[in-house]
Amino acid sequence: MDNNHLENKDTAALLREIAAAQRQNARITRIAAAAIIVLAAVLLVSLVLIVPKLTGTLNQAHAALNGTQQTIQRINASLDTLDGLGENLKSFSDEGAETLNKLLDTLNTVDLDALTRSIQSFNSVLEGLSNFRLFG
Repeated sequence: MDNNHLENKDTAALLREIAAAQRQNARITRIAAAAIIVLAAVLLVSLVLIVPKLTGTLNQAHAALNGTQQTIQRINASLDTLDGLGENLKSFSDEGAETLNKLLDTLNTVDLDALTRSIQSFNSVLEGLSNFRLFG
């Protein structure tokens, strides 16, 4: 009977140790789950705050780049015209004054105000990007 009694005590002690280990594992599991939930919430809040700012900034940059691209195309067309006029000036003769007037008219068609506005818009986008903070 003593042998059976010792085995019961050993079994009871082992069961207590197993129960304590299971409680500790359950506590660790709850802590890990809570940490995961907190991290997921922080990620969602970050996305809600950052994505609209980033989208707005990218839209503004896209609009400024489109305006700049259109201005560059107009300048490129004007430069092509100037190249043609420059070739005509090489063969300057009696019609030199007329060619010079055409050149001046072409130079007057360059929209410097639009170019200035596009450059200022592009600079404001760059300033916005430099002031953009990802966190905080």
